[in-house]
Parts: sequence; structure tokens; C-alpha cells
Amino acid sequence: MFHSIKMNTIIIFAAALFSCKNDFDLPLYPTYEWTNPLCDTTLKVVWQKIISKDSSYGAARFFSENGHYIYKYVSDYDKEVKAGFFEFDGNNIHELWEIRPDVPNGKWVFYGFPSFSDFLLLKNKFIYSDGRTLYSYTYQGDLIWENKFAGVENKGNVNSFLSGFGNKVYISSRSGGSVHRRYLFEVDIDTGKERLLYTELEDNNFIGLFDPPVLYMHENDTIATFQIRKYSQIDSHNRADMVAFNISKKEIMWRVDSLDRYTMGSANPILIENNKLYYAGAFDIYCLDPFTGKLIWRQSFDDY
Repeated sequence: MFHSIKMNTIIIFAAALFSCKNDFDLPLYPTYEWTNPLCDTTLKVVWQKIISKDSSYGAARFFSENGHYIYKYVSDYDKEVKAGFFEFDGNNIHELWEIRPDVPNGKWVFYGFPSFSDFLLLKNKFIYSDGRTLYSYTYQGDLIWENKFAGVENKGNVNSFLSGFGNKVYISSRSGGSVHRRYLFEVDIDTGKERLLYTELEDNNFIGLFDPPVLYMHENDTIATFQIRKYSQIDSHNRADMVAFNISKKEIMWRVDSLDRYTMGSANPILIENNKLYYAGAFDIYCLDPFTGKLIWRQSFDDY
């Protein structure tokens, strides 16, 4: 009995001593206390429009650029897959056009629904990916170009999620086969031509794509910072890493592995504001120096 208790004590002590640590072992801010929401009861409906009758599983996004305000919706994945685009202002709303992806035998219906999950409005162009091809349209719905990433130099299918900066679009890809790699591409929005920026092997059976990067400038260099949310095929372990890649110099500026305290990471985009990088993890918000990756503070939203 004594031997069992002693061994358990040793194991607990060893686990505490050798547990995985990173550079983020700073004192936690106190758990955030939520305030009562303030409701504005003076709001009035200016206009409303029934977009779709089958919208319980739909998705919607709002875009704004150069005085254009665009609303996008996607119909249910178990119905006919389509996306509609409407322009609106404070007085009215009108339909611009809609997309109905090619679903030859129905097997892509489930995957077709989230294929519109991210859509860029950039330099008077609509740009989106269906997970196999990247498309660019005019405001009127005319196709400008398309880029079929699937299978190009064995780089696999592209991600449906995009980010944009200037006249460039950024999208990731993952290759299959015996050797798995992740890729980050830069695409010219005028021509649709891609340029490979960064690639890395998937190590230790951790699979996952690069998340869409956030772009910012540092001493005349363009920096792309992105999260890598990974999932282990062996023990179902998660990991969230973050990389800041200097596009101008073609080198990594900084990298932090196992960033999130809960290891899962978050699909929320990274925010750069006033020379600070804000990142939302599973239960924390992190503030980092965007030029060094050093943690400035971490705010917890639970009791740990």
C-alpha cells in the first residue's frame, strides 16, 4: 500500500516537472467577468427580404468594399446547392447573381455546401474556392479566370478558406500519397497565376492545413502570419502552431509551436492592430508581438 502511494506521488511529481512547457508561462489575467448586455430598443426595421425558404442549414456573410455592400447566402446542403449575392444599402436590397456548382451525381452535395464558406471581395472581384478550383468573378457574375489547383505538381486539393492583401489572394493546399506536405500559395487576382510561398512536411503523423494568413508590413517587408491546426492520426492529440513568414525575404521570421493552452487552436482569424497580434485560442485570447512572436498577455475565459 505504501509502495503504491509512493509510486503515485513520484509519477505525479515527474509529470509536473517534465510536462510540456512553452514560453507562455506568464501569470494569468483574472477570469473575465461578463457584463450585462445593453440593448438598444430604438432600432427599427428599414427593409427586409426573404432570401431563401430552406435556410436552416444555410450560411451568410457580409462584405464591403469601395461603397459596395454585399450579402451572400448559401442554401441547405441537402437541397440544391447554390449561393446568392445581393447588393444593399440603407434603403433597399437587390439580387446581383447566384452560383450553382456542378454536382454531377450528388456525391459532392454535402461538400458543396461548405465550399462557399469563404468568399473574398477584393479589388472589385469576387474570389472563392470550392476546395478543388479557385474562381474569380466580376460584380455582375461573369467568370474572369479559374485555377484548378487539384493535382498540380501533386500539391493536392486547395483549402476553401482564403485571405487577401493588396492584389493577392492567399490559399493553402495539402498533398496526399506516401509523403504529406502543406503548401501556402499566393495568387495574383488579375491573372489567377499562383506562386508557392512556403511548404513543410507533416511531421509525426500530424495532419492539417495552413489557416489563411493575415498579412502586414514590417520594415518594407510583407509578412504572412498563419496558424497550423494539427491533428494526430495516432493518439488523437491536437496541436496549434503559429508561423510568421517573411514573403519578401522568403524566410521564417518567427515560429511558436504548441501555442494554445488547450492545444486545439481556433478557427477564428488573427487580428493585427496597433502593432499587436491578437489570437483567439480554445478558451483564451492571446496578445503577441507580431514582429517577434513574444507573448505580451493572455486572457482566460474559464476558471483555469
